[in-house]
Amino acid sequence: MTDSSSALKEAARWFAVQRRNVMTVHERESLDHWLADPANRAALAQMERSWEIAGRLASQAAAAPPLPPPAPAFTRRAALRAAGGLAASVTVGVIAAESRLLSSWGWDGEVETGVGEQREITLADGSVIHLNVMSRVRWRLTETERQVALEAGDALFTVSRNAERPFTVRAAGTSVRVLGTVFSVSVRDQAGGVAVREGHVAVTPALAAEPVQLLAGQGVRFGRHGADKVAAVAPDQVGEWSDHFVTFDQAELGEVARELGRYFPLKVRIDPPEAATRRVTLRLKLHDQNSTLDLLSQLLEARIERKSATRVVMRLPS
Repeated sequence: MTDSSSALKEAARWFAVQRRNVMTVHERESLDHWLADPANRAALAQMERSWEIAGRLASQAAAAPPLPPPAPAFTRRAALRAAGGLAASVTVGVIAAESRLLSSWGWDGEVETGVGEQREITLADGSVIHLNVMSRVRWRLTETERQVALEAGDALFTVSRNAERPFTVRAAGTSVRVLGTVFSVSVRDQAGGVAVREGHVAVTPALAAEPVQLLAGQGVRFGRHGADKVAAVAPDQVGEWSDHFVTFDQAELGEVARELGRYFPLKVRIDPPEAATRRVTLRLKLHDQNSTLDLLSQLLEARIERKSATRVVMRLPS
């Protein structure tokens, strides 16, 4: 069994590595080997939670009225420095605050991403949540069940099999229940979708009497109206955004423009305006902002006019 203090120190190191731009193949293999130990997985999950709580504590401290004498501010930057070397001592204080805050929320942890930001979260049971841009997720693990709430955006779940602890994801009034599988859930406003890469899930939309059963290579859209018909999906395209791909199947150009604004700090205006309802089928590799716009220009035979670093006009032929 891995010593808890050593596991926390090593978790801090891996946490810092994960927050760099891209991990090398060797680092990814080493991390996977380290995560094979349940104690290590729990330590990394604890570090993830501490980081999120540090951000919330910093926000609360900034909003609160000043108290004499002023206490040292605890910031995320300080947390990351701790993760690089002093994590074990800092983690004790953060976890104490974390347990008080999260118990009042009723959740074990929460992560939210911004424009262009993706995160990988390892839960204490070994399950992994890969969170897409502009997404928000919460989770709660007990001895009898594992609960996740996807409140916005997209998440790809790789669930550790445990028949005695079902894994349930709730999103926009819909419940997705599994034992162990790989699947994605998306939420836009009060609608969304589920797609399965591996395994089997049961999707229960709001007000539905019976769940919709999905196998690998199947997906379904849901909303206030209930669930659409089950459709075939390409398993290798389930959660493809985690590899920086995005597919649009008969999507309106307006939707394409809005999605680009999730991955880049960018507002795209389509000209003429009526072209925003034109439907297209595209699969894009999301490189940097300029490369993606150039690729889109070629595929649509459009002209891109850059008005500023964050505003462009896409002019399409009549």
